[in-house]
Amino acid sequence: MKLRFLLLPIAIPVLALAQPVSAQAADLERPDINQDGKIEQSEVLELAEARFHASDLNQDGVLTLEEVQQAALDRHAALDTNKDGEVTRREMRSRFMSSN
Repeated sequence: MKLRFLLLPIAIPVLALAQPVSAQAADLERPDINQDGKIEQSEVLELAEARFHASDLNQDGVLTLEEVQQAALDRHAALDTNKDGEVTRREMRSRFMSSN
């Protein structure tokens, strides 16, 4: 039980960058879900829930260290567009600019 709480500070930033695996989660790529120009708390929570669900590979309602690591690896792979094993600022900016 303590391990879950200890992993939470690590998991939240990783999940914030985690690549969604489902088409439904991909719709939540942008925080402003209702496109009103504001990001509401409910939208942030919905995005976090979708990313948690996408990262919980065995769907047991718990993120293990392995699942958090896999989410980080998946996100790195998605950002590394030239597949050289490194993510540059240009690749990062390109990814986020294409999400707009």
